[in-house]
Amino acid sequence: MTLAAPARSARSFPLFILGLATTQILGWGTTLYLPSILDRQISADLGIGRNVIYGGITVMLFIAALVGPRFGRWIDEGGARHPMLIGKLLLAAGLVGIGLSTGPVGYLAAWVLIGIGTPLSLSIGSLASVTQSFPERGRRGLRALMLFGGLSNGFVWPLTGWLETEIGWRNVCFVYAAVQVLVCLPLAHVLIRAPVALDDADASAPKVASGQLSEAQRRQGFWLLILAAGFSGLVSWGLPLFFVAMFLQGGMETGMAIFLASVTAYFTFLARIIDFALAGKVPGVRIVAGASLMSPVVFVLMLLALGTLPPGLAQTALLALAMGLYGMATGLIATSRATLPFELFGSGGFASMLGKLSFFLNMLFAASPLLFAVIYDGLGKEAAILGGLAGSLVAAIAYLRLDRLVVGTKAA
Repeated sequence: MTLAAPARSARSFPLFILGLATTQILGWGTTLYLPSILDRQISADLGIGRNVIYGGITVMLFIAALVGPRFGRWIDEGGARHPMLIGKLLLAAGLVGIGLSTGPVGYLAAWVLIGIGTPLSLSIGSLASVTQSFPERGRRGLRALMLFGGLSNGFVWPLTGWLETEIGWRNVCFVYAAVQVLVCLPLAHVLIRAPVALDDADASAPKVASGQLSEAQRRQGFWLLILAAGFSGLVSWGLPLFFVAMFLQGGMETGMAIFLASVTAYFTFLARIIDFALAGKVPGVRIVAGASLMSPVVFVLMLLALGTLPPGLAQTALLALAMGLYGMATGLIATSRATLPFELFGSGGFASMLGKLSFFLNMLFAASPLLFAVIYDGLGKEAAILGGLAGSLVAAIAYLRLDRLVVGTKAA
């Protein structure tokens, strides 16, 4: 038996994606991206260093990796609705915990709650809800969700900066906890219906074939995907959290630093529009392979801007170019982490497959914030950027190998 949602009208599909994307923007923006704006205030108030502050995200991702496989099976068996609702409450509880924390123990414990809630409400749960609610539109739905989800930091970073100056960092956490309960939870409750059990052969629960890959090629593709997505994520889950701090250290004013770091979200949105338009015309793996070649260029531009140029128009222009390219590249690459498993391995057991991938990927992602915090604090911003360059090169090679495996097999 497999799970599929009751029939939904074509008219409800855009509303479903728009509402679900809203929960993603607010969910990621108020958790993962929170320390980027509040790190200095939290550090001064709690007397803890940057390593501990960003160690919270490491805890979040490590816990998400541990619980992801089990939660993936749960979501496949019973549907995404109840797990997502529970996840929203856990995110809210974690945010309240951060706001109430008085030291490192309470602070990190709050991130444990967020880590448990993340796969339920932000990653596996949200992606699986698309394929369960609209199985016949799985590829298009996943791309559409990722299209809007990329706006998280572009929307929430400026909002967080403004709120902090008005009400203080603790109250920001409490407000964002209320957003999870009063906005995100009701949206998930209304949008996601409980799936019904259907026979595997039922035409109303279509499966997506895994293409022409043999079993050996599927295994190779699985590990190439982990290598490619892992190293690209090792960079994108850690280094961008320090963009604002890097720009400030380079002599830029606070407002401009936040603006430049936030502008990546709008280029991410543009990249996902392009990806959405190309869906069905160009293989997804080919799109992401091309995008992966842009990332090393970004870090070369950042090295030039922050390592050789004084504060001024030239530095700002070069960083703006780098942030634009970064947003384009990561927009396409992040989308692939949701769509490639679906395209390569099919819709059957999709949440379970995401759970398996998330175990390996989140272990790498968990190390990222702390790794870059140690590099940045110990060796400086140039060393952190070089780390990003190295990781992006490994990812590019792996994506190119995956492209050769998948597209070459289909051509044969």
